[in-house]
Amino acid sequence: MKNLNRILGSLFIFASGILYTIERITARLSSALVDVGFVLNSGSSIGWTDPPDFSDNYYILLFLLLGFILFIISFVQQSTHK
Repeated sequence: MKNLNRILGSLFIFASGILYTIERITARLSSALVDVGFVLNSGSSIGWTDPPDFSDNYYILLFLLLGFILFIISFVQQSTHK
């Protein structure tokens, strides 16, 4: 059971990182497309918009928290079974 908790914990932390990375990439692409439209139409740039904050997507925080909780549970189970 403790190995299952470690595997699930690492998968949730990994999923959190992947979701955050995908969110940042799409925000950058969206900002770049908007900027290209302004440059083509008016000749001036608006610059980069603010990237998404870490707490904007609740799934990222939920997966990260769940992953850490599963890791802690697995280490507590390991220390009590020795």
